[in-house]
Amino acid sequence: MNRRDFLRISGPLSTTPLLINAIPLSAFNPYDMLMALDCDTVSERALIIIKMDGGNDGINTVIPIPQYDLYARQRPSIKIPEQGSGKYILLDQKLRSADQVALHPSLKEIKSLYDQGFVNIVQGAGYPSPNRSHF
Repeated sequence: MNRRDFLRISGPLSTTPLLINAIPLSAFNPYDMLMALDCDTVSERALIIIKMDGGNDGINTVIPIPQYDLYARQRPSIKIPEQGSGKYILLDQKLRSADQVALHPSLKEIKSLYDQGFVNIVQGAGYPSPNRSHF
């Protein structure tokens, strides 16, 4: 897209209202919700992305509980056990049973941060048929 086309398309868009969770927002009206989003009022906010390539086994990091039997059959010698001192850490019992996951036992601090609302887990982020052309 060239600059001229971008300006032609974006002009009309600048007059449309902003929507957050289907609530129309105007840049000229001080909504309380907009005020809460003001970065000047928020302190110590950070986005930390942990991307582990190479030797990381993602399925041993975030363990799929509904498919634990399949997981255990596929990794008989390296699976994280359900019981014992090295057992997995259940992440959140409030999740639907189909969505239950557990963490590797060495991730106790991540679980603590999750419980405090400071960490969330994003799984399966990617794109279909990756061809690794970006490497």
